[in-house]
Amino acid sequence: MLSGRLWKRTRPGAGHLEPELSRVSPEIFLGAAALVLILAASCRPGGGAAGLVKLLPGDEAAPGWRMKGEPQSFAGQDLFTYIDGGADVYLEYGFREVLVQDYEGPAGKTISAEIFEMADPGAAFGMYTFKRSARGRPVGNGDRGQIEDYYLNLWKGRTLVTLTGFDSDPETLMGLEALARAADARLGGAVRTPRFLEALPVRDRIKPSLSYFRGPLGLNAVYPRISREVLGFEEGAAADYDTGLSVIVLGYPSGRDGRHAYVRLTAALSDAGRFFEFQELGGDAAAASDAKGATLYAALRGERLWIVRGASRTAALSFLSTLRRP
Repeated sequence: MLSGRLWKRTRPGAGHLEPELSRVSPEIFLGAAALVLILAASCRPGGGAAGLVKLLPGDEAAPGWRMKGEPQSFAGQDLFTYIDGGADVYLEYGFREVLVQDYEGPAGKTISAEIFEMADPGAAFGMYTFKRSARGRPVGNGDRGQIEDYYLNLWKGRTLVTLTGFDSDPETLMGLEALARAADARLGGAVRTPRFLEALPVRDRIKPSLSYFRGPLGLNAVYPRISREVLGFEEGAAADYDTGLSVIVLGYPSGRDGRHAYVRLTAALSDAGRFFEFQELGGDAAAASDAKGATLYAALRGERLWIVRGASRTAALSFLSTLRRP
């Protein structure tokens, strides 16, 4: 299986999920830092706060819950002020602005609402997949919302809503879902996932495992061992399957860029200090075993680099055989 997404749960004033990025290599941070500066420069200043305020549930939109204090907004690089150590990944996906509002409910319970405006629907969906968990429970219609413990995430269009309740008491959980319904009713935009996801087969796919990312930090949460070798991709997707396979596909700007990444990756797979039993399979495909005993297969198909991981060689080779050549 793909490694689970890593979280450090914090409570810095307003509640939020902060990704635990301690396993990211220095090389990944250097590459991500450059990307962050580019993305932050492209973020428009906080002119969207008024629009985000309209998305906030008002007093009693959720019975028994009222706004507590004034909302705060953070745009562009100001996100680092709000999320200490976890802003990079939001910017990697395409962050514009966040509005934060606390709510007070029965028995002094508190819920913090964060409404993130992302650059496009793909950015909002990708950040949602980064924050959700295979252990969560779906809420609302379709695959747009999930609650785990006392965290609830919901997306639509360019908006991602995160609600944090700080405890799992029934009053808090009911408040989370009530506020989520109220926020959802205010969200605009289409429920449209990135077209790139169509590259991943639907059959036998474990639905909650699907993730979409746009840089090394997102990929690192899926499978960190190969993140630094495959830099330069424009977007990527990953999913686990009932067949026991975990599949990652990365899209590059050109076939030449994809080949450069494939060469770097196969060089890493042949490094006996990191992987074992390296084998060239021919036809731009190679295999090796990782430290956990799973076999890792890499295959280049035009502008897409595929990484398939699993214990069954037969299932992996069968999957690779279905990939079309350009």
